[in-house]
Amino acid sequence: MVKVSGDDPIYLSVPANFDFDQCLRFLDRNPHEILHRVENGRWIKLIELAKTPVIIQVSKVSEHLCVKALNTELDQEQRITLVSFLEEVFDLNSDLTAFYQKMRGDPIMGDLCEEYQGLRLLGIPDLFEALCWCIIGQQINLNFAYKLKQRLVQATGDKLHYMGRDYFMFPRAEVVANMSVKEFSHWQFSAAKASYLIGVAEQIQAGALTKSGLLGKSVGHIEQTLMGLKGIGTWSAQYVMMKCLRIGAAFPVHDVGLQNAIKVITDSPKKPSLAQLHQLNRKWHPWQAYATFYLWHSLIK
Repeated sequence: MVKVSGDDPIYLSVPANFDFDQCLRFLDRNPHEILHRVENGRWIKLIELAKTPVIIQVSKVSEHLCVKALNTELDQEQRITLVSFLEEVFDLNSDLTAFYQKMRGDPIMGDLCEEYQGLRLLGIPDLFEALCWCIIGQQINLNFAYKLKQRLVQATGDKLHYMGRDYFMFPRAEVVANMSVKEFSHWQFSAAKASYLIGVAEQIQAGALTKSGLLGKSVGHIEQTLMGLKGIGTWSAQYVMMKCLRIGAAFPVHDVGLQNAIKVITDSPKKPSLAQLHQLNRKWHPWQAYATFYLWHSLIK
């Protein structure tokens, strides 16, 4: 049950298998993250609700998430939208009982599921942001990818100054669509990355690519549609299917982090082969996306 009217805060019930601290650990994995902050057990983020920039603060209180709007009061419509946003980010409507049952005793996933029980597959609800993050992160290390995103967001994203701090949102598609490749070079983006980002922005701005339109299609059609975009290959398509479209069977077998995590857990001298990964794909169905996310989480130092 959630309170969606009246004064702040909103108290949002969470499922039994939910560990907010594990989620915060993943959200706080890089110091260059620009789109949110993790401070003293709270997640703080700027979002837009009914065309109003709102700084939200989320913390855990007993068996609820306590959600506050820091810079403004919210009407009922905004509060309902905010609840839906948080349910999507933290995947609160999924029952992980079957996932834990399936992975019990699994030589790779069994111990991880015990150690990280309650961790949710943290999502990126906005399709444009998810696609851009894939493009930004291609063929570079994760830390540099965060730096590139930070530069892009600070230069082109909407900003709100509040209580001595700046809060940012990811740039809108219409902004990126009207940029030139040369502008991106100021932030050390390659010409190829810049071109891909602009191309995706143009597709989103024109309405040729929408999240709702993708969700109405088969998994195979979704993957092929995403891979039809310049700069989006198999890995990127699977990532977007995991993090934005919430397709549980998505499994980015070419992901280096996934491969490295399996290598470490199995104490193997080399990364798993594609044949081994495809075997795991079948074995872990339909929880491949969650398995991948837990493996990524195991890499956080």
